[in-house]
Amino acid sequence: MQEGPPPRRPDRPAWRGAALILSADLCWGVSSSLAKLLLNRSAVTPAALTALRVTIAFLVLLSILGPRRGRRLEARSEDLPLLSVVGLVGFAANSYCYYTTLSLTNVATAILLIYLAPIFLALYEGLVLRRWPAPSTLAAIALAVGGCFVLVRGYDPGTLRLNLAGLGFGLTTAGAFATYTVASQRMLRAYDSWTVLLYGFGIGSAAWWVLFPLWASAGVENSARTWSLIVAIALGGTLLPHGLFVRGLTYLPPTHATLLSTMEPVIAAGVAYLVLGETMAPAQYAGGLLVLAAVLLVQLRPEVPAEAG
Repeated sequence: MQEGPPPRRPDRPAWRGAALILSADLCWGVSSSLAKLLLNRSAVTPAALTALRVTIAFLVLLSILGPRRGRRLEARSEDLPLLSVVGLVGFAANSYCYYTTLSLTNVATAILLIYLAPIFLALYEGLVLRRWPAPSTLAAIALAVGGCFVLVRGYDPGTLRLNLAGLGFGLTTAGAFATYTVASQRMLRAYDSWTVLLYGFGIGSAAWWVLFPLWASAGVENSARTWSLIVAIALGGTLLPHGLFVRGLTYLPPTHATLLSTMEPVIAAGVAYLVLGETMAPAQYAGGLLVLAAVLLVQLRPEVPAEAG
C-alpha cells in the first residue's frame, strides 16, 4: 500500500520568521521586568513611560533612516489611515493599556492577558474572514493559553493578581495587539518593516504628546538610574523587538506570529524570578512546557486553514 505524503513542514522563511519573533519575545520578556521595576520604584507613571519610550524609539529610528532614505520614506495618502491604526492602536492604546495593567497586576498576569491575542485573531479569521484556523493551530492556541494560565498560577486565586480594572486593561491590550498585528502585515505589502514602524512610532508618539504634553515629563524622577531604564526600555524593549516582530510578519500569518509570541510569558516569568524575586511553583514549569509544546506544534505542523461554514 502506498503511504500518503508526510505532513508539510515549514520552509526556511517560516523558520526565519519564527527566529525573529522568538528574539522579540526575549527582548519583551526582559523589558517587562524592567518596566515593572521602574513603575514600582521610580516616580514614573504608565502614561509617561508610554510617551517617552515610543518617542525615543521614533527619534532614534528617524535619525537612522532619515539621512539614508530621505523622500523614499514618504507614504501614500491612501495608506495613512492604516498606518495611523498601527501607531494609535499599536503604540498608543496598546502601550498605555499594557503598562497600566502592569501597574495594577504583576508581570506574568499582565503578559497572560495580552497573549489572549491569538484567540482574538482566531475569532477574527473565522467570523470575519470566514476562514477558520487549522485544527493544529486551534490546538496550539489551547495549549498556549492553558500553559500561560498554569504559568501564572491561575488555578490559585490568591496568587493571580486580577482585579476588574486590570482585567479590562489587559483584555484591551490583547485586542490592540491583535489589531496592530493585522494592520502591520497589511502595510508590509507596500512598505518595508522599518518604514511601517517609523510611521507607527511617529503617529503614536504625536498622539501621546497631545494627550500628555511635554511639560508633564518633568514629573519623571530625574536620576541617571531612571533615565537609563527608560532608554533601555525604549531601545531594547520597544524599537528592537517591534522591528524583529514586524519583520517576522513578512514570513508568517498573524495568528501564527502571535502564537509564537506566547513564549514571552515564559521568558518574563523566568526574568521576574531572577530579578524581581517572584517565586515559581513546580506547576509553573509545566505551564512553560505547555507553551513550548504549542510553539513547536504550530511551527512543525502548519496546515491550510479550513473555510468557515
